[in-house]
Amino acid sequence: MTEIIHWTARHPIQNSLIFIHDDGNYDLPEIDGIGRHWATPTCIAVSCSPGCDADTIIEIGGPSDVRQSEHQIFDGWLNTPSRRIKLDAVHIETIGELAVLCTMTRLRIWTDGHQDSEFVSIGVSQ
Repeated sequence: MTEIIHWTARHPIQNSLIFIHDDGNYDLPEIDGIGRHWATPTCIAVSCSPGCDADTIIEIGGPSDVRQSEHQIFDGWLNTPSRRIKLDAVHIETIGELAVLCTMTRLRIWTDGHQDSEFVSIGVSQ
């Protein structure tokens, strides 16, 4: 197993949503505005701080390399047939990308516990 690369980005996120998905075909989840995240087998949408209020700090890497909080909002699997995970937002085409080894990737996502979280940490493992 190769090491997951760790990176951090800071962006104003309009529409307060980050999308984590396979780089190939993916299905967007239905966003009802009630939760902190919404998911399909190929895409996870996570609510975050509105871009007009503050930047959102987005961190991705191995679970032990990212900020964890008592507010883990997701622990599950993402179908990654392209073996690439892409992060984007409505008005930001690409926040970042990450190569993964397998066609199923485990993600654990932590926030500050609020729907308009100031950070989103994504722990990636195979």
